[in-house]
Amino acid sequence: MKNYYLDKVVIVTGSTMGIGKEIAFQIIQNGGKVVVTGRNKERIELLKKEWQVFDNELMFFQGDVTIPEQNEEMIKQT
Repeated sequence: MKNYYLDKVVIVTGSTMGIGKEIAFQIIQNGGKVVVTGRNKERIELLKKEWQVFDNELMFFQGDVTIPEQNEEMIKQT
């Protein structure tokens, strides 16, 4: 499964901590690019620093997935 996500972009909601963070990490480890999303700006900034080595595989988006307009903006940026 090492390259299962090769050439794919995956949006992982709530990926600044917990299960979402681990899922995002596994996708990167398996060749994918990840859009890290979360509501908490501080957690996003911490993760940016923690995952600097994966900079080319990541995009960060602060927002709330329960707000349709923010989802539309996230998709546009992706």
